[in-house]
Amino acid sequence: MTEYRSWIPTQLEWTVSPARFGFRIPAGSEDLVATLASGTISVRAPTIEVAQSTARLNESCMRFVGAACCRWLVLCGGPWDDAVKKFYLHDVIQLSPAELFVVIGESAAEVPVSPKRTQLKQEAVDRIARFEQEMEDQRKILEEKQAGFEHDTDEVRRIGNAMLDSFGSPDAPPPIPPVVSDLSLQPERGSLITRVPVRKRDRIAAVLKSVSDSVWGPSRDGKYRCAIVPMVDGSKAVYLQWTRREVMTPALEFKSALERKLKSALSKPRRRGCAPPRPEQISGNEDVVRGVLANADEIPGQNELSDFLPRPTGEGREAIKKNGFEAIAWYQQFHCYDEGSWGIHLHSPKLDEFVADLASDLRRTEARSRQVAALVGVQLVVAHELFHAQVEFAAAWHELSGRRRRYLRYFDHAYTRSRFTPDWLEEALANWSAHEWLLENLDRLHRDGIVQDPIRLRSVVEDWLDFSPAGYREWRAGDDHVTWDRLASEIAKGDPSGHGFNGNVLPLGGLLRRDTLFDLRLDDIPVYFVGQGVVASIYFGSPSRREVAQVLRHFGYGVLSARGKGSHEVWKGGDGRTFTVPLRDPLSIGVFHSLLEHFGWSKQQYMQEIRAKI
Repeated sequence: MTEYRSWIPTQLEWTVSPARFGFRIPAGSEDLVATLASGTISVRAPTIEVAQSTARLNESCMRFVGAACCRWLVLCGGPWDDAVKKFYLHDVIQLSPAELFVVIGESAAEVPVSPKRTQLKQEAVDRIARFEQEMEDQRKILEEKQAGFEHDTDEVRRIGNAMLDSFGSPDAPPPIPPVVSDLSLQPERGSLITRVPVRKRDRIAAVLKSVSDSVWGPSRDGKYRCAIVPMVDGSKAVYLQWTRREVMTPALEFKSALERKLKSALSKPRRRGCAPPRPEQISGNEDVVRGVLANADEIPGQNELSDFLPRPTGEGREAIKKNGFEAIAWYQQFHCYDEGSWGIHLHSPKLDEFVADLASDLRRTEARSRQVAALVGVQLVVAHELFHAQVEFAAAWHELSGRRRRYLRYFDHAYTRSRFTPDWLEEALANWSAHEWLLENLDRLHRDGIVQDPIRLRSVVEDWLDFSPAGYREWRAGDDHVTWDRLASEIAKGDPSGHGFNGNVLPLGGLLRRDTLFDLRLDDIPVYFVGQGVVASIYFGSPSRREVAQVLRHFGYGVLSARGKGSHEVWKGGDGRTFTVPLRDPLSIGVFHSLLEHFGWSKQQYMQEIRAKI
């Protein structure tokens, strides 16, 4: 048992999915890999015979689904129009090294599949293909062995064939069907609550107890995805998913510990809302929506971007020359901003201008210049802003260890006073970090066919970094460890470090390096898009509260004045169903996924059809 301890407040994201159901299976099931590969289970009526459509393993999956489960499927799904009814795999949760929990439904999952699930499915497909090739190789070897008996007597041939059929051949041992443990990737880890409490407090207690009783340990970010599903026996259960905490301390632990034990290190009061470095960057009327950085294969096609991206005007280039990446995006610190406002903010119209100008520079060497610019441009900006978060969390570590405020003193006395000078070290190293992202991913982008000329892409990006203002354009100083020592000293002492080893520079630069002090991931930092834009729509994560209200109102929902607590509104539709909307803005990604499940929409359908109606 793992004792549950975390400074991070527990956040439960609840979903109810009556159209799905779950059951336990052994982790060594030989059929699960095939199901991961196909994504479906076919149940044949009325004999309740279950078969894998893609596995072709010549054996029933009865032991995988189980007879009782199959009967439940027949009862809940019948009468069937076809002889075979297909069920879709929604989730596979690893409860322990020996047991899995499988969730299937009558329709494909509406919410987007995580990148890890996509990779896991592809690995299962590859493993099944390799297994089938091994089967084919064995069959050929056995046929060759059997052919050697053709010139022998009938009795010898009969005995030889029987031995080969029963035991195979020493040259071709029977291939072993793959199991989940053979895959390098493993399913999401989680736990199961078989009795669902009614009261909210009891549910939280049940979740924490289930996490403590599991073998995986607590969540690294305090978030638990809790899905209520029917079980085979007619009861209900909650299966929990979370990202497990690793050995290194999650960065969010520092933030939560400061908020609880060293409030003097934070601004009083912390501000709320969107506040760019230059107030004229926004009008104040723009919607702010949550973003999720997509994979490269989710970037729209070249023609689609060509139709909607603005024509290159040079305004994006001029903005970078004047104000660096902060002309496009900025990081709002948790020392200064409250829970709904801190994080990375990207100005959507300015981002479109930047991507359009970057694509213009790449058009001679990249056939899909707009695709490359949309992917690389956003990642460069985010890598730059992520370094600002890294600096703040490093300062939080100093504050907790010394029990003294440091970050605000550093920001006022060192960062602000060095603006647009060669000693603006944080901006220099932020640009260096953006360049490092490019170097780390350039070969992969070229290998995957996304980038055609990596040398030209690198040259163009370095030109953009070089014509940035003072401080930003000193990014090459990041190759010198003294620069890192100087910035770390400024954070520790709260004063400019000066030049050279004059007593102010401490050998602390390694504390700013990634994965040295704490575990900081991009998913830990809220990402927001301010205003509307083409590139922002690619990375759309969740709508604003105002937009959700418009959607609900469009589909005939109204607010129940007598329902809901101070922090929530309850909306009721014409069919009697209700949907709860938090009053915070923007809404969390979990609330958006609940909205999709409530109406049975996919994210793509919402973006292309629903948003157009409102």
